[in-house]
Amino acid sequence: FPIFTLTLAVSMYIACPHGRRDGVLNAGVFLLGLVLWRAVWSDSFRKAVTGRIRARWRRWARYTKSWTIRCALNGLTATLDSQTLVPRLVKVHIGAGADVLTVRMLVGQTLTDWSGQADALAHTYGARSVTVTSPARGTVIMHLNYHDTLATPIPLPGPRADAAADLHAVSIGATEAGDVWQVTVIGRHILIAGATGAGKGSVLWSIFAGV
Repeated sequence: FPIFTLTLAVSMYIACPHGRRDGVLNAGVFLLGLVLWRAVWSDSFRKAVTGRIRARWRRWARYTKSWTIRCALNGLTATLDSQTLVPRLVKVHIGAGADVLTVRMLVGQTLTDWSGQADALAHTYGARSVTVTSPARGTVIMHLNYHDTLATPIPLPGPRADAAADLHAVSIGATEAGDVWQVTVIGRHILIAGATGAGKGSVLWSIFAGV
Protein backbone atom coordinates (compact mmCIF):
# COMPACT_ATOMS: atom_id res chain seq x y z
CA PHE A 1 0.00 0.00 0.00
CA PRO A 2 1.81 3.15 -1.20
CA ILE A 3 0.18 5.42 1.36
CA PHE A 4 1.68 3.46 4.28
CA THR A 5 5.01 2.76 2.57
CA LEU A 6 5.48 6.43 1.68
CA THR A 7 4.62 7.55 5.20
CA LEU A 8 7.09 5.08 6.74
CA ALA A 9 9.80 6.15 4.31
CA VAL A 10 9.22 9.85 5.03
CA SER A 11 9.22 9.24 8.80
CA MET A 12 12.53 7.35 8.59
CA TYR A 13 13.98 10.05 6.34
CA ILE A 14 13.04 12.72 8.88
CA ALA A 15 14.28 10.66 11.82
CA CYS A 16 17.78 10.17 10.37
CA PRO A 17 18.95 13.81 10.37
CA HIS A 18 16.48 15.28 12.89
CA GLY A 19 16.11 12.51 15.42
CA ARG A 20 13.64 9.81 16.34
CA ARG A 21 11.25 12.29 17.98
CA ASP A 22 10.52 14.14 14.74
CA GLY A 23 10.07 10.87 12.86
CA VAL A 24 7.58 9.60 15.43
CA LEU A 25 5.81 12.98 15.35
CA ASN A 26 5.42 12.73 11.57
CA ALA A 27 3.98 9.21 11.89
CA GLY A 28 1.61 10.42 14.61
CA VAL A 29 0.32 13.21 12.40
CA PHE A 30 -0.30 10.65 9.66
CA LEU A 31 -2.23 8.36 12.04
CA LEU A 32 -4.29 11.31 13.27
CA GLY A 33 -5.12 12.14 9.67
CA LEU A 34 -6.31 8.56 9.12
CA VAL A 35 -8.54 8.77 12.21
CA LEU A 36 -10.08 12.04 11.02
CA TRP A 37 -10.51 10.64 7.52
CA ARG A 38 -12.37 7.61 8.86
CA ALA A 39 -14.54 9.74 11.13
CA VAL A 40 -15.54 12.36 8.54
CA TRP A 41 -15.49 10.44 5.26
CA SER A 42 -16.13 6.84 6.32
CA ASP A 43 -17.26 5.65 2.88
CA SER A 44 -14.16 7.03 1.19
CA PHE A 45 -11.91 5.56 3.91
CA ARG A 46 -13.53 2.15 3.60
CA LYS A 47 -13.10 2.15 -0.16
CA ALA A 48 -9.51 3.39 -0.23
CA VAL A 49 -8.04 1.77 2.89
CA THR A 50 -9.95 -0.94 4.75
CA GLY A 51 -11.65 -2.25 1.61
CA ARG A 52 -8.33 -2.70 -0.17
CA ILE A 53 -6.73 -4.35 2.86
CA ARG A 54 -9.66 -6.75 3.14
CA ALA A 55 -9.50 -7.54 -0.59
CA ARG A 56 -5.74 -8.23 -0.48
CA TRP A 57 -6.10 -10.47 2.55
CA ARG A 58 -9.07 -12.38 1.13
CA ARG A 59 -7.32 -12.83 -2.20
CA TRP A 60 -4.34 -14.48 -0.51
CA ALA A 61 -6.08 -16.37 2.32
CA ARG A 62 -9.00 -17.75 0.33
CA TYR A 63 -7.55 -18.30 -3.13
CA THR A 64 -3.80 -17.91 -3.67
CA LYS A 65 -2.64 -19.71 -0.53
CA SER A 66 -4.46 -22.99 -1.17
CA TRP A 67 -5.04 -22.84 -4.93
CA THR A 68 -2.91 -25.89 -5.78
CA ILE A 69 -4.46 -28.08 -3.07
CA ARG A 70 -8.05 -27.15 -3.94
CA CYS A 71 -7.48 -27.75 -7.65
CA ALA A 72 -6.01 -31.17 -6.87
CA LEU A 73 -8.88 -32.18 -4.58
CA ASN A 74 -11.39 -31.23 -7.28
CA GLY A 75 -9.60 -33.18 -10.00
CA LEU A 76 -8.45 -30.11 -11.93
CA THR A 77 -4.72 -30.87 -11.94
CA ALA A 78 -2.76 -33.25 -14.17
CA THR A 79 0.42 -35.30 -13.88
CA LEU A 80 3.12 -35.38 -16.54
CA ASP A 81 6.42 -37.23 -15.98
CA SER A 82 5.83 -37.29 -12.22
CA GLN A 83 5.27 -33.52 -12.24
CA THR A 84 1.96 -32.06 -11.04
CA LEU A 85 0.56 -29.45 -13.44
CA VAL A 86 -1.75 -26.82 -11.95
CA PRO A 87 -4.04 -24.38 -13.79
CA ARG A 88 -2.73 -20.82 -13.46
CA LEU A 89 -4.73 -18.37 -11.39
CA VAL A 90 -4.38 -15.27 -13.55
CA LYS A 91 -6.55 -12.72 -11.75
CA VAL A 92 -8.78 -12.45 -8.68
CA HIS A 93 -11.41 -9.74 -8.30
CA ILE A 94 -12.93 -9.41 -4.84
CA GLY A 95 -16.46 -8.03 -4.88
CA ALA A 96 -19.07 -7.09 -2.29
CA GLY A 97 -21.03 -10.32 -2.59
CA ALA A 98 -19.20 -12.26 -5.27
CA ASP A 99 -15.63 -12.92 -6.36
CA VAL A 100 -14.44 -13.44 -9.92
CA LEU A 101 -11.47 -15.68 -10.76
CA THR A 102 -9.76 -15.75 -14.15
CA VAL A 103 -8.00 -19.08 -14.72
CA ARG A 104 -5.73 -20.32 -17.49
CA MET A 105 -6.67 -23.96 -18.06
CA LEU A 106 -4.22 -26.77 -18.62
CA VAL A 107 -3.71 -28.10 -22.13
CA GLY A 108 -6.42 -30.67 -22.78
CA GLN A 109 -8.95 -29.16 -20.37
CA THR A 110 -12.27 -27.76 -21.56
CA LEU A 111 -15.07 -25.63 -20.17
CA THR A 112 -16.99 -28.85 -19.46
CA ASP A 113 -14.25 -30.02 -17.10
CA TRP A 114 -14.62 -26.88 -15.00
CA SER A 115 -18.38 -26.37 -15.20
CA GLY A 116 -18.85 -30.02 -14.23
CA GLN A 117 -17.03 -29.25 -10.97
CA ALA A 118 -19.04 -26.08 -10.24
CA ASP A 119 -21.05 -27.61 -7.40
CA ALA A 120 -17.94 -29.17 -5.85
CA LEU A 121 -16.10 -25.85 -6.10
CA ALA A 122 -19.02 -24.09 -4.40
CA HIS A 123 -18.72 -26.49 -1.45
CA THR A 124 -14.94 -26.12 -1.47
CA TYR A 125 -15.06 -22.33 -1.12
CA GLY A 126 -18.27 -22.11 0.89
CA ALA A 127 -20.06 -20.19 -1.84
CA ARG A 128 -23.80 -20.13 -2.51
CA SER A 129 -23.15 -20.97 -6.15
CA VAL A 130 -20.38 -21.08 -8.75
CA THR A 131 -20.83 -20.41 -12.45
CA VAL A 132 -18.09 -20.96 -15.01
CA THR A 133 -17.80 -19.31 -18.42
CA SER A 134 -15.13 -19.24 -21.10
CA PRO A 135 -14.56 -15.85 -22.75
CA ALA A 136 -11.57 -17.08 -24.77
CA ARG A 137 -9.84 -20.30 -25.74
CA GLY A 138 -7.90 -21.78 -22.85
CA THR A 139 -9.39 -19.41 -20.27
CA VAL A 140 -12.29 -19.79 -17.86
CA ILE A 141 -13.89 -17.26 -15.53
CA MET A 142 -15.35 -18.47 -12.24
CA HIS A 143 -18.07 -16.40 -10.56
CA LEU A 144 -18.33 -17.36 -6.88
CA ASN A 145 -21.46 -15.93 -5.28
CA TYR A 146 -21.33 -15.69 -1.48
CA HIS A 147 -24.23 -13.37 -0.68
CA ASP A 148 -27.50 -12.50 -2.38
CA THR A 149 -26.77 -8.84 -2.98
CA LEU A 150 -30.05 -8.46 -4.86
CA ALA A 151 -32.25 -9.47 -1.91
CA THR A 152 -32.47 -5.90 -0.60
CA PRO A 153 -34.30 -3.42 -2.88
CA ILE A 154 -32.20 -0.49 -4.06
CA PRO A 155 -33.76 2.95 -3.44
CA LEU A 156 -34.49 4.96 -6.57
CA PRO A 157 -32.33 8.11 -6.75
CA GLY A 158 -34.31 11.34 -6.87
CA PRO A 159 -34.23 13.45 -10.06
CA ARG A 160 -31.65 16.21 -10.29
CA ALA A 161 -32.15 19.21 -12.50
CA ASP A 162 -28.41 19.67 -13.08
CA ALA A 163 -27.72 16.01 -13.90
CA ALA A 164 -27.18 15.12 -17.57
CA ALA A 165 -27.97 11.57 -18.62
CA ASP A 166 -25.13 9.57 -20.19
CA LEU A 167 -26.93 7.39 -22.73
CA HIS A 168 -23.80 5.28 -23.16
CA ALA A 169 -23.85 4.21 -19.47
CA VAL A 170 -27.28 4.47 -17.87
CA SER A 171 -27.27 3.17 -14.28
CA ILE A 172 -30.30 0.94 -13.74
CA GLY A 173 -29.43 -1.19 -10.70
CA ALA A 174 -26.78 -3.49 -9.26
CA THR A 175 -25.16 -6.74 -10.35
CA GLU A 176 -24.67 -9.88 -8.29
CA ALA A 177 -21.08 -8.76 -7.69
CA GLY A 178 -22.36 -5.57 -6.05
CA ASP A 179 -21.23 -3.34 -8.92
CA VAL A 180 -23.38 -0.74 -10.63
CA TRP A 181 -25.37 -2.21 -13.49
CA GLN A 182 -25.08 0.09 -16.50
CA VAL A 183 -26.50 -0.32 -19.98
CA THR A 184 -26.02 1.54 -23.26
CA VAL A 185 -29.35 2.69 -24.67
CA ILE A 186 -28.22 4.81 -27.58
CA GLY A 187 -27.53 3.25 -30.97
CA ARG A 188 -28.64 -0.29 -30.06
CA HIS A 189 -31.63 -2.49 -29.24
CA ILE A 190 -32.17 -4.05 -25.81
CA LEU A 191 -33.85 -7.43 -25.33
CA ILE A 192 -35.33 -8.16 -21.89
CA ALA A 193 -36.40 -11.78 -21.37
CA GLY A 194 -37.79 -13.58 -18.35
CA ALA A 195 -40.68 -15.59 -16.97
CA THR A 196 -43.95 -14.02 -15.85
CA GLY A 197 -43.32 -12.02 -12.71
CA ALA A 198 -39.54 -12.10 -13.10
CA GLY A 199 -39.30 -8.30 -13.16
CA LYS A 200 -38.99 -7.40 -16.84
CA GLY A 201 -41.06 -4.27 -16.28
CA SER A 202 -38.76 -3.20 -13.45
CA VAL A 203 -35.80 -3.20 -15.82
CA LEU A 204 -37.74 -1.05 -18.28
CA TRP A 205 -38.81 1.45 -15.63
CA SER A 206 -35.27 1.53 -14.23
CA ILE A 207 -34.01 2.59 -17.65
CA PHE A 208 -36.58 5.39 -17.76
CA ALA A 209 -35.60 6.48 -14.25
CA GLY A 210 -31.89 6.39 -15.14
CA VAL A 211 -32.44 8.60 -18.15
